[in-house]
Amino acid sequence: MASVTCAAYKAALALLERDMPPKHRLLLECHYRAPRHTVTARSLARSVGYASYGAVNLQYGTLARKICDILGQRLEYHVLIVAKFVQPKNGEILWIMRPALARALEEMGWVVEGLR
Repeated sequence: MASVTCAAYKAALALLERDMPPKHRLLLECHYRAPRHTVTARSLARSVGYASYGAVNLQYGTLARKICDILGQRLEYHVLIVAKFVQPKNGEILWIMRPALARALEEMGWVVEGLR
């Protein structure tokens, strides 16, 4: 994946903001507030109020596809635009928010740095 800048994320989110479903924004906010911006799909589902991690996969993937489209990114898995993934031994996959996306959320005032 090509490196995406904070400014690029801000531009994409600004275009999406008006029509963004509230839970898509909540996904970003909850992911940001997680320790070190790191969550599992299951814990993100609980935070946002989805019944299962499958809903997180679908909804975060939908948001990520829109970001990819705006930024001209062609990724096999759209969600890679918002997070990288790490699978620890004997554990669930960890979703780590892209640092430039976290900064964009701060700079746009969608989250407050330090409040987690």
